[in-house]
Amino acid sequence: MIVADKLTLTGSIGVFGMILDTREALKNKLGITIDGVQSNASSSFLATQPLTPVQRSMIMRGVDKVYTTFTNDVAEGRNLPIEKVLDIAGGRVWSGADALGIGLIDTYGGLKTAIALAVDKADLGDNYRVTEVTETPTGFAAFIASLNMSVREAFTRSELGLMMKDYNTVREAFRQQGVLMYSPYKVEIR
Repeated sequence: MIVADKLTLTGSIGVFGMILDTREALKNKLGITIDGVQSNASSSFLATQPLTPVQRSMIMRGVDKVYTTFTNDVAEGRNLPIEKVLDIAGGRVWSGADALGIGLIDTYGGLKTAIALAVDKADLGDNYRVTEVTETPTGFAAFIASLNMSVREAFTRSELGLMMKDYNTVREAFRQQGVLMYSPYKVEIR
């Protein structure tokens, strides 16, 4: 059961691949250039070298494979024909109001509604409690992370200025493991 508010951004059934190109930044900001040797044309995917056509094709095949898996999982999970999923996919984003009509959500609501539905499905009655779980580094890992972050962030903040929020979004993406799925849009309410 998927619950969403009528204004929730829903969907973005789409996939993109990204390889960071750091050549210009390293050369212009730090005066560093990098060269190397390799045993074959595709043995390295480095952010300090341009992609070859073969490497670009390899990345595109991976993106296509993830997209096929993703759309098939949506079709199966939402009990929709794959043709319908492909019609609503392509990275498009739907409001929660539209998502109900096209089968991406089951009902309108928020966190309380979702919890109530889960409690009901698990037949828990009043015998449950909700706990928020967060994971934070501890000990030496926390110390190194804070040192590393403060030096990096000070350098980065002075270089990026107003683009710091966008940098933080990309940085967070690189911390994740496996296939990442992000909305191509960023909504900021002031």
